[in-house]
Parts: sequence; C-alpha cells; structure tokens
Amino acid sequence: MAKKEVQRLPQVVIFVEGKSSIENWILCDLEGVCRFLKLKTVPKGLKGADGCAKLNDLFAKAKRVYQKGYQAKGLVEALDMAAIRKCNKEVLKPLEAALGVEWDKL
Repeated sequence: MAKKEVQRLPQVVIFVEGKSSIENWILCDLEGVCRFLKLKTVPKGLKGADGCAKLNDLFAKAKRVYQKGYQAKGLVEALDMAAIRKCNKEVLKPLEAALGVEWDKL
C-alpha cells in the first residue's frame, strides 16, 4: 500500500470576544426585526434588562413568542447584516483583519 501524504494547513485561532448575546447583535437591526414581525412602527424603547428580554418584548408587540435557542424561520433573512456588522465593528475587527477584509471595500 502506498502511503498518502497529508498536507497540514497552518492552524490559526482567532478569538472574537463576545461581550453580549446574539440577541443583542440581532437588535442592532431593529428595523429588520420589526419587518420580520410585520410591525408597522419601530418602537422607541424596549422593556428588558438584556437582549433576550428586549426581543421577548418586541415579539410580544407582534403577538408572537421569542424562544431563545429556537429557530425563528425567516428572521435571519430579514436582518441587515451590514448594520449588525457596523454595530459590532470593534469586536469583529481582529477576525476581519485576519481574513483580509477591509471595511472601506465593503
């Protein structure tokens, strides 16, 4: 039997420090969430101590229930990822630098 030569790729680990939950990131595009929920107006303020509680409040305004960890079909598609990216620019900077992504090019 012939031995197969395995090419090893350099392993690079980039830590993206998460200071907030995914719900906080989702709320960076409040207009997109409201569009998904078919709300006619974007609320000025949401009740809740964290992103999850605020999403619960927003979903309740649309007579829906937000369940952490469960798929909300269509929610991701309704979000403006550029707005979320801009809102989290500093957190994403090390990852994007390692990937060669330039802010002014996008």
